[in-house]
Amino acid sequence: MKKEIGLFGCIVLLASCAPKTTEAVIEPVKDPAIEMPTAEITKGKDIFEAKCQSCHGLKTIDDYTTAQWGKILPKMAKKAKLDAANTEYVHTYISWELEN
Repeated sequence: MKKEIGLFGCIVLLASCAPKTTEAVIEPVKDPAIEMPTAEITKGKDIFEAKCQSCHGLKTIDDYTTAQWGKILPKMAKKAKLDAANTEYVHTYISWELEN
Protein backbone atom coordinates (compact mmCIF):
# COMPACT_ATOMS: atom_id res chain seq x y z
CA MET A 1 0.00 0.00 0.00
CA LYS A 2 2.86 2.36 0.82
CA LYS A 3 4.34 1.70 -2.62
CA GLU A 4 1.05 2.66 -4.27
CA ILE A 5 0.79 5.86 -2.25
CA GLY A 6 4.43 6.68 -3.04
CA LEU A 7 3.87 5.98 -6.75
CA PHE A 8 0.72 8.11 -6.73
CA GLY A 9 2.65 10.92 -5.00
CA CYS A 10 5.38 10.76 -7.65
CA ILE A 11 2.82 10.95 -10.44
CA VAL A 12 1.13 13.95 -8.84
CA LEU A 13 4.50 15.64 -8.32
CA LEU A 14 5.52 15.07 -11.97
CA ALA A 15 2.16 16.26 -13.23
CA SER A 16 2.40 19.44 -11.20
CA CYS A 17 5.84 20.16 -12.68
CA ALA A 18 4.59 19.85 -16.26
CA PRO A 19 4.26 23.12 -18.17
CA LYS A 20 0.83 24.66 -18.12
CA THR A 21 -0.95 24.86 -21.44
CA THR A 22 -2.64 28.06 -22.45
CA GLU A 23 -4.88 28.88 -25.33
CA ALA A 24 -2.99 30.57 -28.13
CA VAL A 25 -4.55 33.64 -29.67
CA ILE A 26 -3.84 33.85 -33.38
CA GLU A 27 -4.31 37.22 -35.02
CA PRO A 28 -4.68 37.49 -38.78
CA VAL A 29 -1.66 38.89 -40.56
CA LYS A 30 -2.46 41.90 -42.70
CA ASP A 31 -0.99 41.83 -46.16
CA PRO A 32 0.77 45.18 -46.70
CA ALA A 33 0.41 44.72 -50.46
CA ILE A 34 -3.37 45.12 -50.23
CA GLU A 35 -4.23 48.78 -50.18
CA MET A 36 -7.24 50.07 -48.33
CA PRO A 37 -10.04 51.67 -50.33
CA THR A 38 -9.75 55.37 -50.93
CA ALA A 39 -12.66 57.80 -51.03
CA GLU A 40 -12.72 57.47 -54.84
CA ILE A 41 -12.89 53.69 -54.63
CA THR A 42 -15.68 53.86 -52.06
CA LYS A 43 -17.62 56.32 -54.20
CA GLY A 44 -17.13 54.06 -57.26
CA LYS A 45 -18.42 51.10 -55.25
CA ASP A 46 -21.50 53.06 -54.22
CA ILE A 47 -22.20 54.05 -57.83
CA PHE A 48 -21.57 50.48 -59.02
CA GLU A 49 -24.01 49.09 -56.48
CA ALA A 50 -26.66 51.72 -57.22
CA LYS A 51 -26.44 51.81 -61.01
CA CYS A 52 -24.99 48.48 -62.12
CA GLN A 53 -26.15 45.95 -59.57
CA SER A 54 -29.65 47.37 -59.46
CA CYS A 55 -30.19 45.97 -62.98
CA HIS A 56 -27.71 43.08 -63.10
CA GLY A 57 -27.95 41.74 -59.59
CA LEU A 58 -24.96 40.74 -57.53
CA LYS A 59 -22.44 40.03 -60.27
CA THR A 60 -18.87 39.45 -59.22
CA ILE A 61 -16.38 41.85 -60.73
CA ASP A 62 -13.87 39.01 -60.99
CA ASP A 63 -16.15 37.28 -63.50
CA TYR A 64 -14.60 39.52 -66.17
CA THR A 65 -11.04 40.48 -67.05
CA THR A 66 -9.67 44.00 -67.21
CA ALA A 67 -9.90 43.86 -71.01
CA GLN A 68 -13.54 42.76 -70.87
CA TRP A 69 -14.38 45.55 -68.41
CA GLY A 70 -12.71 47.99 -70.82
CA LYS A 71 -15.41 47.10 -73.35
CA ILE A 72 -18.31 46.66 -70.92
CA LEU A 73 -17.94 49.82 -68.85
CA PRO A 74 -18.19 52.46 -71.61
CA LYS A 75 -21.37 50.87 -73.03
CA MET A 76 -23.01 50.38 -69.65
CA ALA A 77 -22.01 53.83 -68.39
CA LYS A 78 -23.85 55.31 -71.35
CA LYS A 79 -26.96 53.19 -70.64
CA ALA A 80 -26.81 54.08 -66.95
CA LYS A 81 -26.42 57.74 -67.88
CA LEU A 82 -23.20 58.14 -65.89
CA ASP A 83 -21.18 61.27 -66.48
CA ALA A 84 -17.42 61.07 -67.08
CA ALA A 85 -16.53 61.62 -63.43
CA ASN A 86 -18.84 58.89 -62.14
CA THR A 87 -17.65 56.52 -64.89
CA GLU A 88 -14.08 57.13 -63.72
CA TYR A 89 -15.07 56.39 -60.11
CA VAL A 90 -16.60 53.09 -61.19
CA HIS A 91 -13.52 52.31 -63.31
CA THR A 92 -11.27 53.01 -60.30
CA TYR A 93 -13.40 50.74 -58.12
CA ILE A 94 -13.43 47.90 -60.68
CA SER A 95 -9.67 48.14 -61.16
CA TRP A 96 -9.10 48.07 -57.41
CA GLU A 97 -11.35 45.02 -57.01
CA LEU A 98 -9.53 43.15 -59.79
CA GLU A 99 -6.16 43.87 -58.16
CA ASN A 100 -7.27 42.83 -54.68
